[in-house]
Amino acid sequence: MVELEAVPEKNEKLIEELRRHEENLNKEKVKAEVERDKVVASIQQETQVLQDQKEALETKLLSRQKVTSELKDRFDVAQSALDIYLSTEQNEKSKLETMQANLENSTRTLQEREEYLKKLQKEIPELTKQFQEAQTELQKVQVEEAKQSDALRQVRSKVEENRISMQATRSQGRVLDFIMNQKQSGAIEGIMGRLGDLGAIDAKYDVAVSTACGPLDNIVVDTVETAQACIRALKDHDVGRATFIALEKQEYLRPQTESRINTPENVPRLFDLIKVQDNSVKTAFYYGLRDTLVANDLTQATRIAYGSRRYRVVTLEGQLIETSGTMSGGGRTKLQGRMGNKIAGPSVSPQEQEKMERDCENLEAVVIKLRQRQSTLEEQVQQINSSLPQMQMRLKKGSMEIQLLKNQLPVLKDQLKQQQQKLEKAKPDPKETKKLEETRDAAQKEYSEAEEEKKTVEREVKKIHNKIMEKTKGRVAACQKVVDDINAKLGKTRKECTSLSVAIKTATRNHKICQDKIKNLEIEIEESVKKLMDLKEQKETFEQEGNKLLTEMDDLADVIVQKETEKLELKEKQPDISGNKTNLRSKKLEKEQKLEACLKQINDHQNSIINYKKKIKELKIHEVPGKPLVELKTYTLEEITAVEMDRLQYEVSVKEQNLSEKAPNLAVLAEYKEKTDLFIQRTNELEDVTLHRNKARQFLEEVRQQRLSEFLDGYSIITHKLKEMYQMLTLGGDAELELVDSLDPFSEGIVFSVRPPKKSWKNISNLSGGEKTLSSLALVFALHYYKPSPLFVMDEIDAALDFKNVSIVGNYIKDRTKNAQFIIISLRSNMFELADHLIGIFKTWDCTKSVTINPKAYGKNSRPVTSQLLYFVIKYVYYRIRYGRKNRLVEL
Repeated sequence: MVELEAVPEKNEKLIEELRRHEENLNKEKVKAEVERDKVVASIQQETQVLQDQKEALETKLLSRQKVTSELKDRFDVAQSALDIYLSTEQNEKSKLETMQANLENSTRTLQEREEYLKKLQKEIPELTKQFQEAQTELQKVQVEEAKQSDALRQVRSKVEENRISMQATRSQGRVLDFIMNQKQSGAIEGIMGRLGDLGAIDAKYDVAVSTACGPLDNIVVDTVETAQACIRALKDHDVGRATFIALEKQEYLRPQTESRINTPENVPRLFDLIKVQDNSVKTAFYYGLRDTLVANDLTQATRIAYGSRRYRVVTLEGQLIETSGTMSGGGRTKLQGRMGNKIAGPSVSPQEQEKMERDCENLEAVVIKLRQRQSTLEEQVQQINSSLPQMQMRLKKGSMEIQLLKNQLPVLKDQLKQQQQKLEKAKPDPKETKKLEETRDAAQKEYSEAEEEKKTVEREVKKIHNKIMEKTKGRVAACQKVVDDINAKLGKTRKECTSLSVAIKTATRNHKICQDKIKNLEIEIEESVKKLMDLKEQKETFEQEGNKLLTEMDDLADVIVQKETEKLELKEKQPDISGNKTNLRSKKLEKEQKLEACLKQINDHQNSIINYKKKIKELKIHEVPGKPLVELKTYTLEEITAVEMDRLQYEVSVKEQNLSEKAPNLAVLAEYKEKTDLFIQRTNELEDVTLHRNKARQFLEEVRQQRLSEFLDGYSIITHKLKEMYQMLTLGGDAELELVDSLDPFSEGIVFSVRPPKKSWKNISNLSGGEKTLSSLALVFALHYYKPSPLFVMDEIDAALDFKNVSIVGNYIKDRTKNAQFIIISLRSNMFELADHLIGIFKTWDCTKSVTINPKAYGKNSRPVTSQLLYFVIKYVYYRIRYGRKNRLVEL
C-alpha cells in the first residue's frame, strides 16, 4: 500500500526525463538517415552485375523447386498405395495380438480367482469355528464375571463392616477399650458390650434413637457383681469412669418387652424398631426407651404427646417431648450415629482383617481380568460377525466370476483360431507387393536426383550473395544499425513514458482496489474456512462414493469384456447374414402372398377372440399363502384339439358344485396379505429401534466413562486440598475422603474420615460439634479451591469453636476475601472484629431494627479498631435496646 501511494510522484519525474531524452534521439535519427542514404546510393552502382546473376539463378531455383515438389508427390502416392495394400495384413495381425493378450489375461485372472477362492473356502470354516468358540467362551466369561463380582461385593461389604467396627472400637475411648480388653482376655466374664452396639435400627430412625435413648453409651453386663468387678478394675488402673446396666436388675421389665401397645395414629414404638441378636438385652433397651413413640414431624408429635394420655414422643428430626410436657432437641446440631443400621459383629483381629483385604484385592484383580477378557472377546465376536458375511459374499462373487471366465475361455480360443485363419487369408500377393515396391523405389530415385540439383543451384545463389556482401563490407548495415538503434531507443523511451503514465493510473486504481480487496478477502477467508470444513466432509463422502464406484467399475469392466467378445462374434457373422438377407427378401414376397389369404381368415376369428378375452379378463386368481401363484395357462392349438369337451364340461360342473357348497371367504386372503405387510413393517421398525438403542447404549457408556474420569480428577484434587485445609485449621490433624467402591464410585458413595490432633481416626458422625465444624469448613474450603464461588453465607459457624479455632478460621476467611465475598452471622468478638462491615440486628417493642457499623471509619482519623472498641460500641447498642430479646451481629 505504501509503495502504491509513492508511485505517481516518482513516475512523473521519470516521464519528464524521458521526454527530454526523446528530443535528443530524434535529432540523432535525422543525421543517421541522411548518412545511410548516401552510402546506399554509392553501393548500388558497384554490385549491379552480381545482382543480375543472382536474379537469374533464383529464377532457375524456383523451377527446380516445382519439379522437386511434383516428384515428391509421386513418391508419396506410391508409398501410400503400398501401405494400403499391406494394411489389411497389419490390421488382422494386430487383432490377433489383441486376442492373444485377452486370452492370456483371462487365463491369468482365472488362475488368480481360483487361488483366492480356495483361500476363502479354507478361511471361512476356520473363521466360523473361531466365531463359535469365541461366543462360547464369552458366555462362560460373562457367567464367571457375574459370579466373581457378586463374591467381590460380599467380601468388600464384609471388609468394610469389619473396618468400620474396628474404627468404632478404637474411637470409643479408653474406658470402653479397657473394658472390652478385659472381656477378650477373660479377666472379667459377663460383659455384653456397649448398649448401642448390641442392637440395630433403620437409618431413617438414627436421629430419633440417638436423641431419645440416653444410655446407648452405657456398658451392659449380666450381673451386679460383674459391674462391680469392672468398676474396681477401672479404679485400679486409673482409666476413668463408666456407667453399667446390670441385666439381672432389669428382668422386671421383661413383660413390657414382650407385649405390644396400642398407639395413637398407629405410630411405631421406638423400642419395637430395634433389632437384636440376643433377646436378653431387650430389657436394657426398654430401660433406656420405655414406651417412646416416633412421629414424622413436630405437629404430629405435639398432637400425640398432648392428647388424652401423655406419651413420650420423638420426631425423625430429633425433637423430643417428655411426658412432663417439656420439649427439647431440634436446632442445627442433631445427635446421630450412636446406633448403626447393622448389629456390630464380633471383633476381628488385624491379621484376619488384613487377610480379608488381600482376598478382596485378589478378587478385584480376577474381576478386572475377566472384564478385560470379556471386552476382548466382544470385540473379536463383533469383528468376526462383520467380516464373515463379507467373505461369504466375496466367495459367491468369486464363484460367479470363475464360471464366467471358464465360459469365456473356449470362446476366446475359437476366436483366436478364426483370427489366425483370417490372417493367413489376408497375406498379400508377393508379385503385387514387388511391383508396388519397384514403383515406389523409382519415384524415390527421381525425387532424390531432383533434390540434389536444387541444392546445387541454392549453393550458387548463396555464393553470389556472399560476394555482394564482401563488396559492401557492412557499410550499409553499419548505417542501418545506427538508425535501427536510434529507433529502438525511441520506441523504448516512448514505451517507458506510456508505461509510467499507465502505471500512475494503475497504481491509483490498484490502491483503491487493494483496500476493497483486503476487506473482501477478510470476509472470503472466513467463508473459505467454513467452506473448507464443508469440503472436507464432502471429500470424505466422495471418497466413500468413489470406492463404491470403483467396485462397480470393476464389475462393469468384466461385463464390457464379455460384450466386446459378443461384438466380435456378431461382426464375424455379419457377412453370412448379408447373404441370407437376399434369400429372405425373396421368401418375404412369397409369405406376403400367403399372408393376404390368411388375413381374411384371421378377421373372421378376431371377433370371437375378443369375446373370449373379455371373459378371461374377468377371471381373477387369488394368492393363497404358502402356495405359489399359478397363472392362467394359455393353451396351444394342439392342446385344445386334444381336449375332450364332454369330460371338460363335466369337470367344470363338478368344481362349480363344490365351490357353491363350500362357499369360501376370499376376503380372508386380502386380510392375510395386509397383516403380513404390517408384520414386515413392524419387523423393520423393530430393527431400526434396536439400532438406535445400541447407539444410545454406546453413547451412555462414553458419557459414563467421561463422568468417571472427571469425577476422579476432581476427587483427587479435593482430597489433597482437604488434607491441606484440615491440617492448617487444626494445626496438625488429618482428614481424608475414601471411595467405598473404587471400581464404581457412584454406587456406594464416599466415607469422610477425620483424625483430630492427638486423637485416632473417626467417622465425621462420631466427632464433637467443634470437630465437625472444622471438618466441614475444611471440606467447604477444599470445594471452593476446586470450583471457586464468588459468595458464601455462613450462619454461626463459630458457635462450637473455642477462641483459638475461631481466630484461625476468621483469619483464613479474611485472607480468602481477596477473591470471594463472605456473609457470616456470628456472636464471637474475635470473629467480627476482622470484618469489613458490621450490621447489628435487634428487636425492641416487637419491631426489628438494625445498626450499621463501619470499622474503618473509626480508625481513619484515630487509632485502628480493636476488639475493646467494638465491645464498647456493642455495649452502647445493648443499653439502647435492653428491652429487646435478641442482639446479633452479621458480618459482611
